[in-house]
Amino acid sequence: MRPRPTPALVAGERLFLEIIGDGPAPAAAAATPADWERAARLAVAHSLAEHLYARRGSAWWPACPEPVRAHLRGHYARTSLHNAALSAEMARLLAELRARDIAPLLLKGAALLATVHADPAVRPLGDVDLLVPRARVEETGAVLAARGYCLDESAGSAAFYRRHHYHLIWRHRDRPWLCVEVHWDVAAPLMDIGWGAADLWRDARAVVFVGAPALAPAPDQLLLHLSLHAAIGGFASLGQLRDAAALLAVDGQGLEPAPLWRRAREGRLSIPLQATLALTDRFWPGGPAGRLLAACPQSSPPLLLRLLRTESVLRRRTRLYVAGHAAVGCLRREGARERLAWLWRQFFPTPAVLGMESPGPRSRGRDIVNSLRHAVLPLKAAVYVAMTLAGWDLKEDRWRV
Repeated sequence: MRPRPTPALVAGERLFLEIIGDGPAPAAAAATPADWERAARLAVAHSLAEHLYARRGSAWWPACPEPVRAHLRGHYARTSLHNAALSAEMARLLAELRARDIAPLLLKGAALLATVHADPAVRPLGDVDLLVPRARVEETGAVLAARGYCLDESAGSAAFYRRHHYHLIWRHRDRPWLCVEVHWDVAAPLMDIGWGAADLWRDARAVVFVGAPALAPAPDQLLLHLSLHAAIGGFASLGQLRDAAALLAVDGQGLEPAPLWRRAREGRLSIPLQATLALTDRFWPGGPAGRLLAACPQSSPPLLLRLLRTESVLRRRTRLYVAGHAAVGCLRREGARERLAWLWRQFFPTPAVLGMESPGPRSRGRDIVNSLRHAVLPLKAAVYVAMTLAGWDLKEDRWRV
């Protein structure tokens, strides 16, 4: 079956796409208050409200209604205060870790704030991701525990995470908004990629984070990590793609295409990298993403092109097609045999897969339904009948008791 046609972009969505970019925004002059409100909601959903407020010197800002300005200003102010408090806590934590001869490597948002963003409030930090050697994970946890942090086991036990995952989540007992993820790797074992922590450690560079010396990935390794993270989220967050755009704006000219694609191919990350560069160039054209994408030695698979339509990414609907940690595995498997093996795992997921995607029959049934969205009608009907007989209520999206 062909997928249902996607409705065209409405005025508020077109306005949003124009004002997040670096070019002119002709739609701003004719936009209605409802269009601006729609754009503001999208900015919040994609974690770009702070980015828009930081661009308040752009030509579209005078046309922005005051209620929307106040809305964006509020998000920017809250992020500024949150990031400042979190950064101050991290400065003290990094000092304690250095005293124990532990030098963590900053990942994701923390790495970007240390290397790319001049404005510390432009990129929201939900937590701080630190990569430490696996042998020092428990010692790092002891430092955090002494500072009042405790393991967050709301999504799974610590034992499960140590066996099947790649980080532990530590949250402050009295200030739960202080959150630190202690990584020993960058991908779960079930992802089966050929790239990981050893690559980041090998090319790490010295940086300064909140006035303290730290380590961060090299630009090409950070780009691969951002691409992997965007793929895990199903390429449904423009905030994650904006991270890649910001990195490329600062360090993109120094990236050599041939070594980058060789590393992506060796790490089995070529397709997530293709998707990230293609989307970055689509939403923020004119940067180095187009040059790097043009040097890609292989063409994008049809599945990728079908998933990554502008409307789907903007409306965060790609999660309906590829969910969570299955995204990387699904996108990079091009042979029929590998696709069948991936589909088989959706019908009969291992305990590790179920644990990564909120364990329970509700998640399992929904994953099966989502995996069949583009299946032929007879196969879809047969599976729906079997699920119904087993007690799955398709309309209510739950198991009948």
